[in-house]
Amino acid sequence: MTSEGVRVRGCSRKRAVSWRIVVLVALATCHRDVGRPVDVEPDVGQVPAGESAGAGTEPATPPRHLAEDPRGVRALDLRLRGKPYGAPLREIWDDAGASPPLRAQAAYLLGQMALEEERPDEAAALLAHAVAAPSLAPIEDHVRLALARARAEAGDLAGARAAFEAGPFGPEIEAEARSERARLLLRMGDASAAVAAAEALLDRGDLGRRRHEIRVLLAEALEARGASGDLERARKAWEEVLLAVPASAFGEKARARLDDLERTLGPARRGRARRTFETRIQLALARDLLARRAYARAFAAAAPLARDRKVGADVRCEAAYVAGTSLFKRRKRVDAVPWFRRAVRVCPDDEDGRDLRVRSAYQAARGVYADGAYRKAARAFESLATRHGDHRLADDAWILAAESHAEAGNVDAAEVALRRAARAGGDMAFEAVRRLVVTALDRGDVASARDVLDGIGADIAAGPEDRAALAYLRARVAEAAGEADAASAYLAVFDVQRIGYYPLLAYSRCVALGRGDAALKKLDAPSRATAPVPPDGPADLLARVELLAVFGAHEAAAKALEAAGIRGWDAAFVLARIGAHARAQRVVAGLASSLAEAGRPDGPWRPALEVAHPRPFRDWVEGAAGQARIPPDLLYAFAQTESRFDPHAVSWAGARGIVQLMPKTAAHVAARHRLDAQALDLHDPVTNLRLAAYYVADQMTGFGGRSALPLAIAAYNAGPGAVRRWRRSAPDRPLDLFVETIPYDETRRYTKRVLGRFFAYRWIYGGELPVVLAHPEAEGPGPDR
Repeated sequence: MTSEGVRVRGCSRKRAVSWRIVVLVALATCHRDVGRPVDVEPDVGQVPAGESAGAGTEPATPPRHLAEDPRGVRALDLRLRGKPYGAPLREIWDDAGASPPLRAQAAYLLGQMALEEERPDEAAALLAHAVAAPSLAPIEDHVRLALARARAEAGDLAGARAAFEAGPFGPEIEAEARSERARLLLRMGDASAAVAAAEALLDRGDLGRRRHEIRVLLAEALEARGASGDLERARKAWEEVLLAVPASAFGEKARARLDDLERTLGPARRGRARRTFETRIQLALARDLLARRAYARAFAAAAPLARDRKVGADVRCEAAYVAGTSLFKRRKRVDAVPWFRRAVRVCPDDEDGRDLRVRSAYQAARGVYADGAYRKAARAFESLATRHGDHRLADDAWILAAESHAEAGNVDAAEVALRRAARAGGDMAFEAVRRLVVTALDRGDVASARDVLDGIGADIAAGPEDRAALAYLRARVAEAAGEADAASAYLAVFDVQRIGYYPLLAYSRCVALGRGDAALKKLDAPSRATAPVPPDGPADLLARVELLAVFGAHEAAAKALEAAGIRGWDAAFVLARIGAHARAQRVVAGLASSLAEAGRPDGPWRPALEVAHPRPFRDWVEGAAGQARIPPDLLYAFAQTESRFDPHAVSWAGARGIVQLMPKTAAHVAARHRLDAQALDLHDPVTNLRLAAYYVADQMTGFGGRSALPLAIAAYNAGPGAVRRWRRSAPDRPLDLFVETIPYDETRRYTKRVLGRFFAYRWIYGGELPVVLAHPEAEGPGPDR
């Protein structure tokens, strides 16, 4: 390893911020006390990181926040890990010497727990104490809403109404509170007031899925009032619920109530009108089941409609598409083909029908491809792209036509299809150029690669990441051609994007060419772009958001910021500082292009860089990484890519937790490393991180160690068997081209993201920058600690 591959930067500097936001929460959610063993519960008496108190020293002032008190820290810690956390809170509540703010916070959480555990009388008593506490004034409306619920559950309807009407509610919970108040009015027998409240709510445009709940309330209140015309209005409301969400509990209730109302009022429709309405419900049910991923039931609901010649062509068209999609989602792609073809035949010629026809033809061709009939699939994709060149799937069809031709061994036809995709000008144009250049490089045809880059590649309008890819590929072509200034071409990548996957590759190639120092200079150059700055105030809003975060109400905190007009980087800064990292990451995802020109990490860009690449759960991450002997920054890159640091995340395939482990994989890793496989809680960050770290280490070992990191990352996503199969097909392919030729789009993107984020973490927080060499058999600096 040359000295150019070594990179050490000190820890980040502490910066004063002019607004008071909860560093305290970081003690409970970011876990910066890095010395705690990963498999040990936090000590009750432990002094949180950042405190200056020594052993046996009493704090200067009594703790006023849960995160300042050892018992509170333990409770928040256990709560974060999904474990019982009531005992330490009860200790605080029973401690008459605890500060009033601390007892009020404990009462609020204990009250919430009692309410969830169906002990409403106890909950009401605790929440009545909390709602009067001055320290909880910033979130008094949230506490009051919980108190109203507890009193209602306890049968104290008048007390619940008084809690609802004691003051206004913040915009993030106003609709929720007004809806529950309306339901309370109905319980109290004031149906007219409940109707008026529900109607007023339905006039709002920001209800989301709550609209169905409120429409149910309106229907029930109308039935309860029973005045002239109310039952007919109730029937209409129930019908709207049934057509909107037929597969939900609301839909089931609507169906039952409509049957009862029909016995009372008589049929709403007869003959053809009735059959048409029942058909609409059946199609809505199929559509709703598909959206809820109940694929088998969706198929059962859609298939009879698709076959029924008595219904309209538009209904048969959509039903056939839903039936095909239901099978496709269950990976029965070949079985789905006849249903998609049925949709192509029956879809009408209006705008919606044409769109479904094209989408069905596209999916049918994918099913043919899945059956291995590559020449037939290629013809189907090319026919679609030619006949419907103005459709958004045309360029996608050209890409898949190229894949089909390649699988059939027709390389020339594949190249023609890719060139058509590039010239189509859609969102796949860059992807087509990338594939053309990589294919040419892979076969050693430097002239063709340069021709593509200088021709159609020069006209591609792309974002920073795609432009960085094009810049890297230009440099790769220059190096393959033996040009003397290839290193300078690699340095040009940093002019487009500072951190990410392609800057990592560019840095790696510069190191290999003896220009690592020049790459570091480029990386550390001041940015010409203005760095976003953490916001000041408003103090009352920040105090509210701070307390919501203490109690884990991150969604409410995010909604409060949005309602106050705090968006973009301002919102990301606040959400990150209160420990709402998953939400902050979603905000940052929409701001990623502004990071392309981020300056050196010890300059004005550092706050934004830390928000974009945070280090929550730091003690647990470092403990797990240390035990598995992998870099903590690599584990951070996996966690950020997998879940955005959300311990409660669950994928469509059933992967769980902060680093998204499948239960079977977790059990295998636990058995391999002699851990207790019977007590695996994959939503516990400690458990999840520990197992994920071992699994990453296993993959690195299995693929040859530090120089084959891209293979290990790809294996984490696609499985080691798939990666070995791809590697056997081209054992001498350089690693950068191997990643570019991964056949699974998801795995290819995933591998690039994890590697790019690993590079970013090392650049921001210091340490040796990783190097991904073009040839894995060549040893070089890797991701060692």
